[in-house]
Amino acid sequence: MGLFLPSIVENLGYEDSTAQLYTAPPIAVAFVFTLAVSLLSDKLGKRGFVFIACIIVTTAGVSIFLGSRLDVVRYGSLFLTLSGINAASPTLWTWSVNNVAPYTRRATAISFAAFMSNAGSILGKWLFGPISPGPMYTKGSIIVLTFCVLMVILAGLKIVYFTLENRKKSAIRSVLPRQDEKSELGDRSAWFVYSL
Repeated sequence: MGLFLPSIVENLGYEDSTAQLYTAPPIAVAFVFTLAVSLLSDKLGKRGFVFIACIIVTTAGVSIFLGSRLDVVRYGSLFLTLSGINAASPTLWTWSVNNVAPYTRRATAISFAAFMSNAGSILGKWLFGPISPGPMYTKGSIIVLTFCVLMVILAGLKIVYFTLENRKKSAIRSVLPRQDEKSELGDRSAWFVYSL
């Protein structure tokens, strides 16, 4: 969304250099929010829950943007949208990488996450352009909202799955000595605990 933020701001009634200036505050707030969320995520060690919270913030921002006709309110919604989505990305990347082993699978997970991020940027260019022209960006906003809801549902299911797997692994650890387990199981090892 940051790539086409100047176009969105311009369609809210600001022109040229003023539109460029008005893109700075939402980006600055998103920067501080991302740092704070990253620190919180590290401290809590619950990246999935933090990711869901970030997507909920994004959903609130997009919902306000979609539902309001007042330019000042729509501009304010960009603070929530950018903050939530910018903080969600590093949280999701870290959560994904923390739950994959050995290093070859981890490298593949990083590559896949980079691919999906870039695909999202390409999709965003179309969603807030030819598919959904400004100033309302109705179709694009609805599609983004749909993706946000899906991300919350899928992340919640992933947390449930990891919780159940951690319980199974805990039961195995209670009866199987570590030296009796096959080597090189990576994240399938009973001693590999999934991060929630």
